[in-house]
Amino acid sequence: TKAKEVVSVEIYPKSVALGSPSRFKLLALYNNNTSGDLTSGVTWESVNPDFLQTISQSATSGVFTGAKIGLAGVRAKYGTMTVVSRIDIQMPRIMSIRVTADADSFLLGSSDIPIAAIATFAGGSTYNIASSVTWILSDPSIAAVSTDGLLEATFPGEALVTAQYGT
Repeated sequence: TKAKEVVSVEIYPKSVALGSPSRFKLLALYNNNTSGDLTSGVTWESVNPDFLQTISQSATSGVFTGAKIGLAGVRAKYGTMTVVSRIDIQMPRIMSIRVTADADSFLLGSSDIPIAAIATFAGGSTYNIASSVTWILSDPSIAAVSTDGLLEATFPGEALVTAQYGT
């Protein structure tokens, strides 16, 4: 009989939901169509921390949170071997979006005021998706909101800020 040999080593899962902590695994695929978990002893690292954020003990636990929609990378170091995999960060089904700020009114000229777009997902969890929404103002001459959800008060008056995801 032929000895069991490693054919490839892969990182799983290949996709994760935005805002949901996910544990990655390093699996060896063998020539006899079996697999083995190599996760113990792996050192993990996010290649794109803006998209795939580390949380406490990520380097040893392999747990990361998708922070932005899109493609990110995760790196696993096992002994002398380094494996990098592309991870697709996807938006879970949104039930509602609530726009919040620290205050209801701002001084003229104020800028970099964080505005949050808190999505409630089908499973009940919530996450700030400010960088993934389209910001709409009832009167764009009064204020502006950047793509990352930072408000600037540009003219005296009132404006309603809403967040829209998708079409």
